[in-house]
Amino acid sequence: MIKTYDVALSGIRAARTIMDVTARNVANANTDGFKKDRAVLSEGADGGVVVDIEKVTDRGPVRQTPDGKEVEASNVNLVEETGARITALRSLEANVAAFRTADEMERSLLDIFV
Repeated sequence: MIKTYDVALSGIRAARTIMDVTARNVANANTDGFKKDRAVLSEGADGGVVVDIEKVTDRGPVRQTPDGKEVEASNVNLVEETGARITALRSLEANVAAFRTADEMERSLLDIFV
């Protein structure tokens, strides 16, 4: 049962990390030259989730300032960030449900043996 808890907790932590990354990206969406981060999920050696954060180096749109200078805007796409945030929220809900189910199963086993 302990492995079930660990896997669910790693999923909860991963969802939280994605939410943090998207929040930072959205907060800096109007900052000229800001390059967004992306959370990449992979399977860990123990079956849990591992999160790597990578910088997205795609060029943002270029605009001209009133004094004639060209400035690169942020490369944050708010639609993508909203989708990532919703996905992270659903992942968080699923992992919390898995954690609760494992807890209920463990309690039922203890009730049988006690």
